[in-house]
Amino acid sequence: MAQDISPKGNHLPSLEQLSALAKGRVSQNTVMNTEKWVKIMNKWRADVNYNYLLESQDKDTIELQVTQFLCGVTSKNGEYYSRTSLKNALSAISRYLQDIKPGWRYSLHNKVDFPDLYAHFDGLLKDMKKKGIGETKSMDGLSTDEIRHIIQHETLNPNVPFGLLKRVFFWICILGAPRGGEHVNLLASQLADTPEEIIFKKGQQKND
Repeated sequence: MAQDISPKGNHLPSLEQLSALAKGRVSQNTVMNTEKWVKIMNKWRADVNYNYLLESQDKDTIELQVTQFLCGVTSKNGEYYSRTSLKNALSAISRYLQDIKPGWRYSLHNKVDFPDLYAHFDGLLKDMKKKGIGETKSMDGLSTDEIRHIIQHETLNPNVPFGLLKRVFFWICILGAPRGGEHVNLLASQLADTPEEIIFKKGQQKND
């Protein structure tokens, strides 16, 4: 059974309880994004023979090597990451250092603390935009015919329990437009059955 982090009455919270509260405010999507980019960064570090942990280095070395990573990393097929992805990478590495490096209170986004990183990364993004490199690929929405084709598929047969579940899941995704992994963590309490309609209540999201 999970430990109660909010017992009744005055008490002295343990460090573990305080840590649990801090971790609980970070969305699972953010955690997964951080882990993803740390893995990509460590793969890049191994490829360029940086055979030691980034967090073991001093501030100036970290600034240099994060700059090198952002300017030198490519996907598995050798293509450039989108500008949005690289911005996410910088945020992920910044969070990682704050979590893992003792005494580290910096944000890699702070151009006062990391002027060289800011100058090079800003220049990289502007150069990519000018050359049309790393453009985010837009996705077309499903057409009416495509939705009809999916609904008519036997996998979404409403006459069997699992098919009905998938059918409801599909309609919630189409009509409710959940994001950030929210659609795989749906709760029955998010659906309100009113006389006029069924209301889908979106869960709390990153910027709420």
